Amino acid sequence: MFNVQIKRRMILGQAKKWIGLMLCILVTIGITCDVTLAKAAERTVILESSCEKNKINLFTKGFTQEDEITALVGKTACKISDVSPIRDDGTAIKTLVLIDNSVKCIDDSQALFSDFLESYAADKSAIEQIAIAVFGESITNVIDYTDDYYALINAVRGLAYGQQSTLLTDVLYEIVDGFATQNDLDYHRIILLTDGVEDEAIGITRDELFDKLKEFPIPIYVLGCKVEGNTDELESVFSLSRKTGAKSYILNDVEKKLEIAEELKKDENILKVSLTLDIQLLDGSEKAVKLSNGQSSATIDLRMPQAELKVKPEKPKEEPTHAVKNTETVVVQVETAGTDAEPENVKDSSFIGFIKNNWIYFAIGGGVLLILIIVLVVVLCRRKKDSVTDNRNEFCQMPAPDLESDATLKVNNYAPDVEEGATVHLWESRAVYVTLKDVNRPEMVYRQMINGSITIGRSPSKNLIVIDYDKTISGQHCVISLRDGMFYISDSGSSNGTFVNNERVSGEKMIKSNDIITIGQTSYVFKGE
Repeated sequence: MFNVQIKRRMILGQAKKWIGLMLCILVTIGITCDVTLAKAAERTVILESSCEKNKINLFTKGFTQEDEITALVGKTACKISDVSPIRDDGTAIKTLVLIDNSVKCIDDSQALFSDFLESYAADKSAIEQIAIAVFGESITNVIDYTDDYYALINAVRGLAYGQQSTLLTDVLYEIVDGFATQNDLDYHRIILLTDGVEDEAIGITRDELFDKLKEFPIPIYVLGCKVEGNTDELESVFSLSRKTGAKSYILNDVEKKLEIAEELKKDENILKVSLTLDIQLLDGSEKAVKLSNGQSSATIDLRMPQAELKVKPEKPKEEPTHAVKNTETVVVQVETAGTDAEPENVKDSSFIGFIKNNWIYFAIGGGVLLILIIVLVVVLCRRKKDSVTDNRNEFCQMPAPDLESDATLKVNNYAPDVEEGATVHLWESRAVYVTLKDVNRPEMVYRQMINGSITIGRSPSKNLIVIDYDKTISGQHCVISLRDGMFYISDSGSSNGTFVNNERVSGEKMIKSNDIITIGQTSYVFKGE
């Protein structure tokens, strides 16, 4: 009996050891599978791309410099010319912070937005530039890309919220489409601050936005504020992050705002994989590009660059001389059958042959016609000049613009109002012009005659000088006036203000030639003459 109990205890002890060993093996396998799956998930992401003349740059997550990466473009193996983190190869991170500034975002959300942005700007990556824009029904730029901390903080603290609809899908489609046309070599991303609530899109559906993101991928990080009843809306907008290989976060946990900033900072470790394309791939077609390290892979559809090929035209082949002779012989025999003498040559009866045989007459006629046209133009010009001379006073000639030959002159059609029947003495005053020349784009020049005052802004229906290429300029931005030979400028209640020599205009300010006037984000050299 005693021996039986000992055997039972030995069997139970062995069983416990085997069960413990099996549990350890299962746990180890589970952990290994989790790590492997996590790594595999990381190695399926191509966040963004850019194209050069014969090269494609792919911004990826999950691959490492130690991996043996292979690339396929379509079915063609492609050479990888460089693999390096963007922090080491001179690539900049350009982050567009997009903020929902509708008053429908409650005060708590607005405060969370501001608190996060201040923490984020203080702890951003050293290679990062940040731009801030707000959106409702449209996009309004607050500050362009900069790494200046104080400029960013001032921009954040100056944010304003207004009563407007939130058209997130339309706005994002417009932004992605704009990035697609730039195609610079930096790494771009969007950080979206929103409560998820969106009004019905006007023209762009969610599927159309996803198609655009598939064609021109750009990572969109969504930072949402959770309020009562917006769970479904946040889940919908978080899908943007999943579609673009980015992450989404809830901002309500204030303690995590620094962790979120640190996570976003890790993008400086993104690996840029550069592929050099063979000439046969440079055909402008859309091809699937696949990266693989043997364990995981990532694929993206890209349009190939178009090669610029110079093809020399081939010289037309001349027919053998004997063939022409044979043809002539046949023609001669047919036309001269029954005669003893053979004609000296055979004329081509076609229209081209007619011109060749009578070219001297065409040349003489063309020369005579050209002379007649020149004489007619000279006579008409002289008559027009005499007519203009007879009907104008020498003291009212309009001054010619003093502009570079390659400048673009923008002049609006405008004439001062004159009461019907009134007598106008042209010699009493001369025309005065206002000229604005873009400091950074000197080819953009605006010149307008001033009679009292002129308005400046983006709206064609409200202004004499219309500047439509800077979206930060208001519909009617400012007014330049002329009194007693002096020029004055005043702001028209614009969103971004008017500045003269970096000083904001409050009320009315006197200006003189060569002053720098800043309207929106654009500076102009002013001249009055």
